[in-house]
Amino acid sequence: MAKAVEIPVYLFTGFLEGGKTRFIRETLEDKKFNAGEHTLLVLCEEGEEEYDLSHPLMKNVHILPIESEACGNCSACTSRCRRAG
Repeated sequence: MAKAVEIPVYLFTGFLEGGKTRFIRETLEDKKFNAGEHTLLVLCEEGEEEYDLSHPLMKNVHILPIESEACGNCSACTSRCRRAG
């Protein structure tokens, strides 16, 4: 039997323009939180601030934006994944 692998999942919710993007960006850029492991960041909305993928601690962060309207083609959504680097 294969050993189960634990994968931490964090969910950030809040009001529009509430500072979620800044909080997530600062958390991912913090050495105490991000030890260089691969991170998938699923975006359900894009805030005013952007993620700086050129930051050294963001090199293993992969961003996958999810459109609010169903596109009818799931493979198109995954092809929009932006990788740092």
